[in-house]
Amino acid sequence: MRKASTLFQALGLIFGLLATPALSRGLEELSEKNPESAAPETEEPDSADSKQKEQDVVGEDGEAKDGADEAIKVTPSAISSALKGKAFLFTSVGWVRASQSGGEWSSNGFSDFGFGYQVLSISETIKLNTTYRYNPIAVTGVVNNHSYRGVWETHNFGGFLKFGLPKKFAAVAIAELGYLRSHLQPTDGLPPESRSVKHGVSLTLGGGGDYKMTDSGEFTLGPRLYLGLGAATQLQFGLSAGFGF
Repeated sequence: MRKASTLFQALGLIFGLLATPALSRGLEELSEKNPESAAPETEEPDSADSKQKEQDVVGEDGEAKDGADEAIKVTPSAISSALKGKAFLFTSVGWVRASQSGGEWSSNGFSDFGFGYQVLSISETIKLNTTYRYNPIAVTGVVNNHSYRGVWETHNFGGFLKFGLPKKFAAVAIAELGYLRSHLQPTDGLPPESRSVKHGVSLTLGGGGDYKMTDSGEFTLGPRLYLGLGAATQLQFGLSAGFGF
């Protein structure tokens, strides 16, 4: 009887050892079939779709198609196209001698500022430009034994012809019609006399030259000589700088 009991215990132990791996394998299979515990599948990009998108922008030879070029290219505005190569700014500094009738006047320096626009291209080397130039000068003077100090400011409208020369040089001929306003204050404590302040029209003729400091010609430097007649007599000589668009 004891032998039979011992035999049954041995058989039970062997059965338990054999059943444990099978049970574990069955639990793993059930876990894999459970959708909640299954790892999410990663979607691989569709190589055909991505290749087609690439071919829509870049051709088989590796160059961008016409449609892609048009999408990337930025179209300049009408104003930008109109100003390009034609509009410019300029400024000058230099020496001036100025006078008006009925008094003794002196002035040492001048500066101006203006802008211009090319209105006509007569030839490849001759260009006609219209300009506006603001030209204030500081003056001191004596009129009827009264001392004054102030500013004569002239608003000039006109134009100039530019003649292209070899090696980045150009000659300039200038003609302007302007209006001079006088702003004076007495310096001797006496009341000002109205006849000492004179406004009027002025005519200015001038000339000079330009040298292209850059290959594109957008930055130029050159001398300027102006002779003004009318409300005041002014002789100006200076250096002018131009900045193109």
